[in-house]
Amino acid sequence: MEKYLKKIENHISFHMPGHKGREVFDSNMQDITKWDITEIPGADNLQDPEGIIKAIEDRYGAYYESTRSFIMVNGSTGGILSMIMAATKPGDTVIVDSNCHKSVINGLMLGRLNPIFVNADTDTNGIPMSVNVDKIIDIISSRDDIKAVIITSPNYFGYVSNISKLKKAILNRDIVVMVDEAHGSHLRLSCKLPDDSIEMGADIVVHSIHKTLLGLTQTAALHVNSYKIDIEKIKHFLYCFQTSSPSYILMASLEKSIDIVEKKGEDLMEKLLFNIDEFFNDCNEYLSIVKVLDYRNLKNYDNTKLILDIANLDISTSQFLDILAKDYSIEVEMTMGEYILLMTSINSEKKDFDELLRALMDIEKIYGVKNHKKENLIDYAFKLNQKVNPWTAFYMEKEDIKLKDSVGRISGSSIVPYPPGIPVISVGQEITKDVVSFIIKNRNSFNQIIGLKDEEIKVLKGC
Repeated sequence: MEKYLKKIENHISFHMPGHKGREVFDSNMQDITKWDITEIPGADNLQDPEGIIKAIEDRYGAYYESTRSFIMVNGSTGGILSMIMAATKPGDTVIVDSNCHKSVINGLMLGRLNPIFVNADTDTNGIPMSVNVDKIIDIISSRDDIKAVIITSPNYFGYVSNISKLKKAILNRDIVVMVDEAHGSHLRLSCKLPDDSIEMGADIVVHSIHKTLLGLTQTAALHVNSYKIDIEKIKHFLYCFQTSSPSYILMASLEKSIDIVEKKGEDLMEKLLFNIDEFFNDCNEYLSIVKVLDYRNLKNYDNTKLILDIANLDISTSQFLDILAKDYSIEVEMTMGEYILLMTSINSEKKDFDELLRALMDIEKIYGVKNHKKENLIDYAFKLNQKVNPWTAFYMEKEDIKLKDSVGRISGSSIVPYPPGIPVISVGQEITKDVVSFIIKNRNSFNQIIGLKDEEIKVLKGC
């Protein structure tokens, strides 16, 4: 591990975490063990903060204008599980954005909930858009048993959901709107970016501070924004889903992140957005084969994310990534067929974009134009049919069968390409021809597909 980390310590990061490997702390942290303490006198206690930890939480609450904010050291996963368990009861029916993180599926199982999944459409490039709020409103209008809505916004690819429209439509209904905003903790740094979910009225929101701001990996925050949420229940489940021995190094990075955000976050974001605009201008001038998908005219898109289209390059995606890493020390967030997702942050620098442009120009010059037709591989728009409740399916007997023979069976586990960690299909859902086709066509586009081993997947026995 240490050998690998030393090898990449000077690479250019277009992936999370948001600090981009650049110094965040003022102090020299070469001897990091000096900061690694426990709950000694004066150090406060994350399980029941009253001192220096509570002060950090209060700063997050003030900045995001929440009723109460909690800092977390178990990532957004711990917050997502906590909010789902605190805001629902076993047997509740909830509407779920199908492009959700696997932790949402785990929350449905733990909470013994009955999910209704709502699929997101894809745009003209085949990129998954935000969940269609009108579909959610239609479901709520036709039923009186909906207790909560769980939305992912922004989604992994940058689209932001219209939470305001949803909240207005259900104003007179006792329905909790929960948002996994892991990729949106930075949105209120600029009026040029979409409103965040708290501003749009969500009842409870989870942020990954490490993804798009400056906290170390695993740092996150949970924001309560409504009287509908029982604070004591939130505290209880945070106790359940977080370690009782939290890292003070992680919590110190949460403090430093909010400190930078408060003092110069808006200026840093303005600089980042300027550099992104300049990068687009340079790409338009100097590149003829590689394209950067341009969503800057959309009001519901997070423009700190960049998607490269290398479909017309005469080179495979894996070769492209190898060249970026080995020849230019550039690492990206993820691939989606022949699309490359890049994550930027307020710690990205102009030289990062310049080096990326130089790499793309060199690669174009060397490899040239592909002579066959582009194929759009990624498409998450297939329909999901929940045949058995996730928590019931989890405990049922299972068997392993070949993926190619699984059409029509009920999945016994979640199949999760990683990154992004969005299940293609979840436990208890029907395996359709579209799902199998998606996995077969795209399996080489992801670093790993959890739940697929030796071309076999788990299905429910007898189903």
